[in-house]
Amino acid sequence: VAPEAGSPALGTAEKPFGSIADAAAAMNSDTANYTIRISGKISGTQKLANTLNGRAKSITLCGLTGNTADSLYGNNAGTVLIDSTTVPVTVKNLKISGGNAVKGGGIIVASGATVTLESGALIGGTAGTAAASSNSACANYAQQGGGVYSEGTLILKNGSAVIYNYSD
Repeated sequence: VAPEAGSPALGTAEKPFGSIADAAAAMNSDTANYTIRISGKISGTQKLANTLNGRAKSITLCGLTGNTADSLYGNNAGTVLIDSTTVPVTVKNLKISGGNAVKGGGIIVASGATVTLESGALIGGTAGTAAASSNSACANYAQQGGGVYSEGTLILKNGSAVIYNYSD
C-alpha cells in the first residue's frame, strides 16, 4: 500500500494498492498468512472489515522501513485503523497517528478482533512530541481510548509503544 496507488492497482511495488481495504479485498484463502506492506504515509481511516472473516488465516500490517518513515495518518478526522475482523492482525514497524474520534483515536479493536502490536509498532508520537496534556498536543485523541479503544483482544509485545495520546 502506498500513497501513490498504481493504475491498475495490482498490489505490487510498481502498482501498489491505495488503501488497506483495497489490499484486503484481494485476500481469498483462509489458509494464507497475508502481509500488507505500508510504504510512506497513508492518509485517512483504514479498515479491516468483518467481510475478511474466513478469507485469511492472519494479516500483518508492516512498514517497509520502520515506524518513523512508514505510517497510517488519520488527518485528525476519525479513527486511523479500525479492525472488525476475527482474522488475527499484527502491526509492526509502523506508526499510527493523527486520529481524532469519539472512541479510539489510533486504533479500534472491535469485539471478537485480535490485534498484536509487535516491535516497531508506535501508536502515537515519539519522544520529541509535546506531552499529551491536551487534545491539541497529542498524536491521537479520543473521548475514550486516545491511542487504542479495545472491545476485543489487544496484545502488546516488546518493542511496541502506545504513547503521547490523549483521552478525556
